[in-house]
Amino acid sequence: MFLVCKECGEYSNSEDIWVWCKPCNARHFQEKFGTWTSGNSVIDKFIQETQLSASDHFQKLEWIPYNLFTDVTYLSQGGFGKVYKAIWKRGYIYKWDIEKKDWSRRGDLLGDTKVVLKSLYNSEEIYSEFFDEIRSQLKSIIVKRGYRVIPCYGITRNPESSDFMMVMRYAEEGSLRHYLDKNFHSLDWYQKLKILYMTLRGLEDIHNAGLTHRDFHGGNIVLFNFEDACITDFGLCKPITSNELKYQFGKWFGVYDSKEYDEFWDQVKEIERWKKTNPTNVDPSGSGIVNAVLELSGDPPFIAWHCDVMSDSHPDLLLEMIIRKFWV
Repeated sequence: MFLVCKECGEYSNSEDIWVWCKPCNARHFQEKFGTWTSGNSVIDKFIQETQLSASDHFQKLEWIPYNLFTDVTYLSQGGFGKVYKAIWKRGYIYKWDIEKKDWSRRGDLLGDTKVVLKSLYNSEEIYSEFFDEIRSQLKSIIVKRGYRVIPCYGITRNPESSDFMMVMRYAEEGSLRHYLDKNFHSLDWYQKLKILYMTLRGLEDIHNAGLTHRDFHGGNIVLFNFEDACITDFGLCKPITSNELKYQFGKWFGVYDSKEYDEFWDQVKEIERWKKTNPTNVDPSGSGIVNAVLELSGDPPFIAWHCDVMSDSHPDLLLEMIIRKFWV
C-alpha cells in the first residue's frame, strides 16, 4: 500500500492507516528530543531509537511521566514485578497534525486510554532483558490487518519504588485462562474459532519476525472481547537462532559438548529448511494447546501432570515437539 504524505509529498509504504511517513515523523520526534528525559540516558536513547525507526504508530515508544496517569489500581503480582491498571487521559501518538504542527493523540479522538503498567523489581538499575522484551514486542506488531500482539505505548517510572514500568494496552476481559473460567460453557463454536484464529495470527506475526515466544499459554493471551485477542508477555522471547535456545535444546537431550551442540542445531535447521519447501503459515505448537483448551474441557493443558513429568519422563515427546517446531 502506497499513500502520499501530505507534508512532504512523497509516497509512504507504511501499512499504517494514518499514513505514517517515516522521514517526516522521525524529524518531528528528533526536534523534541530536548524537551523530555526519563532521567536515564540509556532509556532515553532506546526510546529515541524506536521513534527514529518506526514505520507505524505502534512501533515507537514514548517517555510518559507518571503524573499523567490517573486511577492507578493494583492488579496482580508475578515473578518479575507488579501489574497495575490506569487511565492515560490523552493517550498515545498516532499521527502528525500538519495544521496544528503537533502530534495527534488517541485520547483526542476516542477519549481516555486504559493501560496496564507492568513494573520490574529493582529496575532502577535497568538491564538488557527489559529492552529485549519491549524490542521483541514492537518487532512482532503488524498493523496492516489488525495487530494481534499487545501494543507497548512507552515507558514510565513509579516515583515511590523508582521502578521503571512498561505501559501497554489494557485488556478488559483479562487472560484467556480467566475468560474461559467464566465463559467456557456459554461460548459457541464461532466464538471459539474466532479466538483461535486471532491467536494463530499473533503466532504467525511473531514467527515471521524471526522470533519464538517461549512462554505461550492461556495466561499470556489476553482478550478485549471474544473478537479481539492479543498475545502478551515477551519476557522470554528470543530469536529462533539464539545460542541460548541451542543450549536449552541440547541440555534437554543430553548434548553437552560444543561440537555436539552445533551438530544438533544443524539437524534442527535442516528440519526448518524442509519446512520451507513444505510450508504452513503457523506452527501447530501453542495453537494446538489453545485449540485443545477451547474444544474440550476448558481446563489448562497438562493440568494433572507434575511439572517435571514432561522433561524427565517423556523425552520422546519433547523430541517430537522440537522436530515439528513445537517450541513457541
